[in-house]
Amino acid sequence: ESQLVRERARLDEENRLFTAVHPADFKDRQGRLIPLTLEITGKREPDRSTADVVVKYDGREIRMTADSSQPEIERTTGLISITLQVDHYGGYSDLTYEIWRTDISQGMHRK
Repeated sequence: ESQLVRERARLDEENRLFTAVHPADFKDRQGRLIPLTLEITGKREPDRSTADVVVKYDGREIRMTADSSQPEIERTTGLISITLQVDHYGGYSDLTYEIWRTDISQGMHRK
């Protein structure tokens, strides 16, 4: 697999909201441009944290939500795998999000 997006954001009492946009267009193995953008919004509340992700991928829109009760979700579609994780602790929260290509792997040139 090849990493396209891999980020972590920390939320705390002073920084309760987080938003980011990550463009990550890539070319598939046939040379076709695949448009890809990840948009994330994270929110920390006293008793839980949530993260909402919208991935615009090759004409599709994939929506995912994770929170303290379901801290990690993963979805594979087409050539990508998306992971979203929310860890809520007493004084802070960590949001971790990743997109990997599934059509490329280390050592595949030897096959």
